[in-house]
Amino acid sequence: SLLLSLAAYISATDCSMWAGSASIMHVPTGIYVYGAYGQENDDNKDAVFGVNVKDTNDQWYLQAGIERNWFGIGKTTIYGEYSNAEFGAALNAGVARAVAATDQLNPTGAAARISSSEVTFWGLGLNQSIDAAAMDLYVAYRNASADINLSANGAQAGSVRSRPIDDWQAVMRGAIIR
Repeated sequence: SLLLSLAAYISATDCSMWAGSASIMHVPTGIYVYGAYGQENDDNKDAVFGVNVKDTNDQWYLQAGIERNWFGIGKTTIYGEYSNAEFGAALNAGVARAVAATDQLNPTGAAARISSSEVTFWGLGLNQSIDAAAMDLYVAYRNASADINLSANGAQAGSVRSRPIDDWQAVMRGAIIR
């Protein structure tokens, strides 16, 4: 019966997605810009929530930097990055994502649904290639922040912002040997 339920859910979904990316580099200086954008549309969300909800997810990403062989051992890449993602009504395995009345993020005092959310991050990074060892050493920092809007039925109308969410920071470092 699980397979029949899954088959019914899959056949009931009406999703589309498109994405694109582009990059450009000025070879003599090593200055580059890379960008990407994607959009997902899930027309099934209205049926799941029982009301007209935001059924589109949008995300874009931008990275700019410089890549040059300053030290003779391999290219050094220094970059900055920024991304923003806006999500519509939230689903979890085809079911409206619920937030309990007692959840720390929920200020409404009643069970609520996620009507929309937004995640933004920015970061800085450094990558050093060592050609003789076929290796890259890297270190990067990222800061991410998020906002969630809640409502009784998941619709944008009447939604309220969740309680504040702390920013998330990470430092990533490591090596890649090819």
